[in-house]
Amino acid sequence: MLFRSGQLKWVRHICQPVLSGAGKVIGRRATHMDVTELREIMLELDESRRRMQTLMGNLPGMAYRSKNDPDWTMEFISRGCLELTGYPSSDLIGNKRLSYNDIIHPDHQERLWRKWQALLSAHEDFYDEYPIVTASGEVKWVIEKGCGVFDSDDNLVALEGFIWDNTHHRFILDELRRERKQLNELNALKDKLFTLIAHDLRNPVNSMLGFSELLYKGYGDFSENDRIRFSASLYASATAMHRLLLNLLDWSRIQTGKFVPDFIEVDLFEVVADIISFYLPDAEKKQVKLLPGIIAGTRIRTDEYALSIILRNLISNAIKFSLP
Repeated sequence: MLFRSGQLKWVRHICQPVLSGAGKVIGRRATHMDVTELREIMLELDESRRRMQTLMGNLPGMAYRSKNDPDWTMEFISRGCLELTGYPSSDLIGNKRLSYNDIIHPDHQERLWRKWQALLSAHEDFYDEYPIVTASGEVKWVIEKGCGVFDSDDNLVALEGFIWDNTHHRFILDELRRERKQLNELNALKDKLFTLIAHDLRNPVNSMLGFSELLYKGYGDFSENDRIRFSASLYASATAMHRLLLNLLDWSRIQTGKFVPDFIEVDLFEVVADIISFYLPDAEKKQVKLLPGIIAGTRIRTDEYALSIILRNLISNAIKFSLP
C-alpha cells in the first residue's frame, strides 16, 4: 500500500461479513494490519536459509542432523554426502537404503559409539578421525566434529555436526612418518658406519704414521732393504685406506639414490680375477688361498661397478674374519 507520504508498506487486509440476527449478511467489516516489518523479517529469514543451503552445498564435506541411536539414523544430510560417501543423501535419510553406521569401517563402529555416548553424557562436543567405506568400496579417512542438541528439559533430541574427507592429509602424515622412520634408521646406520670406519682406519693410519716417522727421522740409518720394506708397508696402509674410502663413497651413492645401474655384458672370470689379484697380499698374510672358482669365458649381463662392490666386500670380509 502506498501512503500519502510516498512510503510503501505491506499490509494484511482481513474482511469479515456482518450478519443480522436472522443470519443475513448486512455488511462487511475490514481490518488492516501493517506487516511491513514482519515481511522484511521473513525475507531475511528466507535469504539466510538460502545462503546456508548454498554454503553447506559447496563445503567439501557434509553437514548432518541425526538421531542418537546405534544406526546414527539421519534426519538431514547436505548435498556433500554424494561426493564424500558415493551415496545420495536420500539413501541414508531415515535409513532408507542403509544407515550411516553401515558406512563406518567395522573396526571403529563400537569405539565411536562408546566415545560419543561418554562425551554426550558430559554435554561435550565430539571429535574424531576414522575410516569409512564408500559405495565404490574405497576406504576414506574422515574427521567428524559435532555436538548434541538438548531441549529445555535437558533431554538429548538429536546430534548435529559436520564430516569431511581427511584422506589426503592422512596420506601425507603417513608419508612423513615413514620418511622420519627411514631417516632415523639411516642416522643409526650412519653412526654405526662412522664407528666402523674409525675402527678400520685406526690401524692403517697408525701404521702410516709409524713408518713415515721412522723414515723421516732416521732415513739414513736404515738399509735399502729396510727402506723398501717400510715403503711397502706405507703403500699397503694407503691401499687399505683408499679401499675403505671407496666403500664409503659407494654406500653414499646408494643411500642418496645417485647410483644408476648400467647393465652390460661382462666376463665374470676376468672381473673376479682382477679383484682377487688386488686382495692377494692381504690373503697371503692370513695364509688364505683365493681361487676364482669360475670357468674362463663365463659371460653375464650385469652392472660391472655394482658387481665389483659386492665381490670386493665379500672377499675383503672373508679375509678379514678368517683365522690366520
